[in-house]
Amino acid sequence: MLMELRRSGLGFSEISSEMRLRFGINISPNALVKRAGKLKDQYLEPLPEAIRNAMPEVMGVIQNHLEKTDLRKLSAGEKKAVAEVLKDLPQEIPKLVLQRMLRKLNEAHPGYYS
Repeated sequence: MLMELRRSGLGFSEISSEMRLRFGINISPNALVKRAGKLKDQYLEPLPEAIRNAMPEVMGVIQNHLEKTDLRKLSAGEKKAVAEVLKDLPQEIPKLVLQRMLRKLNEAHPGYYS
């Protein structure tokens, strides 16, 4: 119900009042903000988690392709940059996916996922 009311555009104070009317329970707007944040995390987590789990295989494929590539033409600085990017990919790709997901969800529901 919390997420439905939030998607409908109600603020947390209004949702608190609505819950008091419907169910006779008093939940502060601050508690609702925290609960909504936890629910959003639960909704958003499956895709980035799947990507994190697939990263060892993805990195193996990238390494295989790099082994077939002639990197001798690269300078020492360029080789170092490639190594650093490869080291960061397992953390950065799931973050990128989550950011893109949030952007798409915000386009569909402005202000809801921000």
